[in-house]
Amino acid sequence: MATVQRIDDARAAGALADLLNGDARKRPVVVITIPSARDEPWIDVDEVAHEAGELADVYLMPTSDITWEFSHRMSHGTQVYGGAGRVYPVGHEWLTDLQRSPLRFAWSERDGEKATQQLISDMFRMAAAAGLLHSKPTRYLREVDAVVRWVVAGRALVEVGNPLPATIAEELTVDDVPIDRLVAPGQTVKGWLDPETNRVDVTRSLSTSDEALAAYSIGDVVLASIFHRAGSVDLSASVPAPGGDSALWV
Repeated sequence: MATVQRIDDARAAGALADLLNGDARKRPVVVITIPSARDEPWIDVDEVAHEAGELADVYLMPTSDITWEFSHRMSHGTQVYGGAGRVYPVGHEWLTDLQRSPLRFAWSERDGEKATQQLISDMFRMAAAAGLLHSKPTRYLREVDAVVRWVVAGRALVEVGNPLPATIAEELTVDDVPIDRLVAPGQTVKGWLDPETNRVDVTRSLSTSDEALAAYSIGDVVLASIFHRAGSVDLSASVPAPGGDSALWV
């Protein structure tokens, strides 16, 4: 579990802004704020910290003169206050592309639950993009053969011999590929269990692109689904296939 670092004065707020804008960070940073009329955030900061583990740093900041000091030091559109939360990825692309660090709002308990899950998803995705899944862990991970029992809400729940099921997070597998296209109930997967987060890392068991394509030859026709978030997709090398997928010429 990551330590929740509290920003209690303007000096600490300024130091946080300098950290985000500087070059020293190696991990994403989650900043969660407390609404001005409350003592605690709507966002579940403890759940975020639990899921963060060694993948991100977590800060909690009240909405007051402290957040104004933070905001003054941040570029327009990159601030966070009023009970919202934001994850800042490694690097500086988020300074000019605000979609890389989306603001997650929370105005009520229900909003807080949604924002909590959004921040966790953002954090996982940014940690994977930073290559943190391939770094050497500082604590023991147990190798397990996990049996998939359920796939729901971007998570695979797997049995690893403990009373409670462990999880495989969609964002920590293959970028932009839904978890239900990687695993299915009843399937056995090999991975490494982190007992602190109760999460199974399966990245070292995933096939590389070259391995996945090794069975195909030029001229083969392969059924495929194409995922994209924005922009156009070039389908000039494909033909329609039953079921809404595309048949791609390799």
